[in-house]
Amino acid sequence: MVIFTEEILNQKSHMLELLKVLRDAMNHEFRGFYLDYQPQVNGRTKALTGVEALVRFCDEKGNRISPVEFIPVMEKEGMIYEMGRWVLRQAIRDAGEWIRIKPDFDISVNASALEMMNDQYIEDVEKILEEEKFPAKNLVIELTESSAVQRMDIFRNKYKKLREMGIRIAMDDFGTGYSSLEFLKNAPIDLVKIDRSFLKDILYSRFDSAFITFIVEICHDVNIKVCQEGVETLEEYEMLKKMELDCIQGYYFGKPMSKNAIRNKISAECQTEGND
Repeated sequence: MVIFTEEILNQKSHMLELLKVLRDAMNHEFRGFYLDYQPQVNGRTKALTGVEALVRFCDEKGNRISPVEFIPVMEKEGMIYEMGRWVLRQAIRDAGEWIRIKPDFDISVNASALEMMNDQYIEDVEKILEEEKFPAKNLVIELTESSAVQRMDIFRNKYKKLREMGIRIAMDDFGTGYSSLEFLKNAPIDLVKIDRSFLKDILYSRFDSAFITFIVEICHDVNIKVCQEGVETLEEYEMLKKMELDCIQGYYFGKPMSKNAIRNKISAECQTEGND
C-alpha cells in the first residue's frame, strides 16, 4: 500500500510543472537553455587546451534549475535526444570562433546512453558538423563510464564510426565502475577522465596517488590520454604535476564560464604567447 503524503503530492506537482516548463522551452527554440564551459588545461604547462560544454537552464521567472534536476526529467520523458542535438550544435557553433584564434582547441560534449541508442545518432552528428563547417578533429564526445561499460556490445560500432570521422572518444568518471580496466582493454577510446573521488584524498592517501599514477602509465602505454577531473587547490595540482597527466580540469583552473569569457581567455593566452 502506498500512502500519498502531502510531500509526495508536492513533489509530483513540482515535477509536472517542471516538465511543462521544459517542453515549452524546447518548443520555443530551447528558450532559457544555455551553455557554460569549464576550462581544461595542459597538465604540465597549465595552458588552456579545451573546454567541456555544460548545459544550463533558467526559466522565464529567472530561476536557475540544476541539470541534476532537469536532465533526469528529460531522459524519462524522451526529450534528451533533441536536447543533445541542440547542445552539440550550440557548442561547436561557439567553438567555431575559438578555433579561429587557437586551431588546436578542443570542445568536449557529453552524450548519454539514451542518445547513443538512437539509430540517427551518428548521422545527426555528421550532419551537424557539416552544416556548422566544424572540423571533427576538434570535437571530443564524452561518455559516462557506467553507460559505456554496460552497453559496450551495442555501442562499439558507433564508437568506431565516430573515430573514423575524426572525433575523439572520452570516458568520463573513470574509476567509479567495476569494469574500468576491462573497458580500457576493449573500448576504442582516446581519453579517460579520472573521477574526482580519487583526488579528494590524494594529499594523505597513498592509494589514491598510486591509482592515478597507475592509470596514467597504463593508458600512456596504449596511447590513451588521461585527464584528471575536480582539481580544486594548488596543493592538489602540485601533487599531480609529477604524474604526467595530459590535461586537468577543475575549479582551481576555472569554474564553468560563458562563451565570451572563454574567448577572452584564449585571446589573452595567445597574445601572451605571441609576446614571448
